[in-house]
Amino acid sequence: KAENCQNITLEELYAEWLLYKRDYTSVKAKTIQEYVSEWNRFFKDTELVKMKIGEIKPITLIRFFREATKDRQFTHKRVSNARSVLNGIMSYAIEEEIISHNPVSDVNFKQFTYKPLEVQSDNVFSRDDTHKLLNYLRCIIEPYSLAIQLSFYLFIRVGETKAIRWEDIDYNNRLVYLHRQATCERTLNDDLTFSSRKVKVVNQMKGNTSHGFRKQFLTDEALKILHKAKELNPNGIYVFEPNGEIMTTDSFNRRLKKYCKEAGVPYHSSHKIRFYNASTAFDGNNLTTLSYLMGHSETATTLHYLRNVNKRKNDRLAFQNLGISS
Repeated sequence: KAENCQNITLEELYAEWLLYKRDYTSVKAKTIQEYVSEWNRFFKDTELVKMKIGEIKPITLIRFFREATKDRQFTHKRVSNARSVLNGIMSYAIEEEIISHNPVSDVNFKQFTYKPLEVQSDNVFSRDDTHKLLNYLRCIIEPYSLAIQLSFYLFIRVGETKAIRWEDIDYNNRLVYLHRQATCERTLNDDLTFSSRKVKVVNQMKGNTSHGFRKQFLTDEALKILHKAKELNPNGIYVFEPNGEIMTTDSFNRRLKKYCKEAGVPYHSSHKIRFYNASTAFDGNNLTTLSYLMGHSETATTLHYLRNVNKRKNDRLAFQNLGISS
């Protein structure tokens, strides 16, 4: 704790707050990294952070954000993330009895100017590009190629793809059970630096809700991919283990980028595969089913993934329409 709370600056309190979040809350390491990223983007080395915490008034923040947003370089979501960091620090200051009122709560953030949102149809795989990529990958039998291919045939997150074990595959009923995810974590050190990245497999799904635990139907194409993976890795615990280790998301995306270039299609990250799958499978009536398959707790989240929607007949066809057929 700072010895003189009355003189503690926003910068000093930020450091104290980060360690508090690490040691005394259930906040994940990835979220703390996001806090640091937003702090560095908006607040680091500004006059605001040198101010004593008790001297920061609503007008101080209004002027700060007015200046930061005047050129419309940040989206509303990005500024909201920055506000959340600031709000967290101020709420902590109240709990520690350093201040009695949170000035962030008195700022109307609707008054600022924001960067326009991108057109939703941008930056996703098209059906033609998907066919071209998958046709190219069919002849490449290695873990990344197979993991990329399987991602186009399931409603699955990249962290879930990396964490599939052979015991999760039910060949008789043509199902794969999604019970866990692989994450990459860098923990916060006492000096506010981060440790080296470590892959961690956890028995919880994104959002930490039960909605993430689900099963997926395996099409003929998906089964072919799994059979090839079994030939490559017959004795492994996980389906995809390049060099005997679990993939990282960065390495998955690097390989995806390489293959997109070789196949002559625009590169989009692994996350955008889910956009393609959701859009391809949506038939105008199966939103609830699709939300379950995607592992979403709210259908509103699923709606965000729909781009250039194609119409289909039912949810079993949703799987049949993923990827391409023989």
